[in-house]
Amino acid sequence: MSAETSPPKRRIYLNGFDMFTVGHLSFGQWKNPSDRSATKRRDLSYWTNLAQLLEKGDFNALFLADTYGLYDTYKGTAEPAIRYPMGNPSIVGFPLVDHDKRLWEGIWADDALQENAETGVYADPSRIDYIHHHGERFKFDGPHILDPSPQRTPFLFQAGTSSAGVAFGAKHEEGIFVSVPSPHILAPRIKAIREEAAKLGPDPKSVKVFAILTPIVGRADEEAQESIAEP
Repeated sequence: MSAETSPPKRRIYLNGFDMFTVGHLSFGQWKNPSDRSATKRRDLSYWTNLAQLLEKGDFNALFLADTYGLYDTYKGTAEPAIRYPMGNPSIVGFPLVDHDKRLWEGIWADDALQENAETGVYADPSRIDYIHHHGERFKFDGPHILDPSPQRTPFLFQAGTSSAGVAFGAKHEEGIFVSVPSPHILAPRIKAIREEAAKLGPDPKSVKVFAILTPIVGRADEEAQESIAEP
């Protein structure tokens, strides 16, 4: 195949993956003298250094995992898992989605941000609307205090590849995080995402898939193997 007819190279997107906890994916690694995860809860430089390192390596983003409450424990009590109304766990999410849309999309007009040094007008208040919400769980009166980002809607990212997750992600998300142990398990999940996305738009590859990877690095394979063997 000639260079003129060869398909364009596809770019690999790289995300850093971290969490505000000691034992994230490398369990017990905090005991290593060179590891810094034990203090990241109270050391801001951990996060600034991480951001600088990812920028130096041309990473695209940093994905921060979070969870509401504690994980359940094997053969433990059910208490850690009782965090949501399990009969209908999604019912809380729908009102939040509506409020997010109104805050992101409906408050600041496209021309609200002026940043005009000559007139001294940073933002035109007549082009910024207010939300008045008085609900069961919270009350809110006022505008979204931040002007929109250049793309207005934030980058939408999700984790999960259940049948419901695939359908939801293909419709709404720009990136889907998948956690699988091997390529032969990953391949059918990517295929399912692409097939679902193809039903909704012309480009099934518009939804990017990010698979988890924990690299063990060294100046040579022997050095990397030694790192794996460390207690």
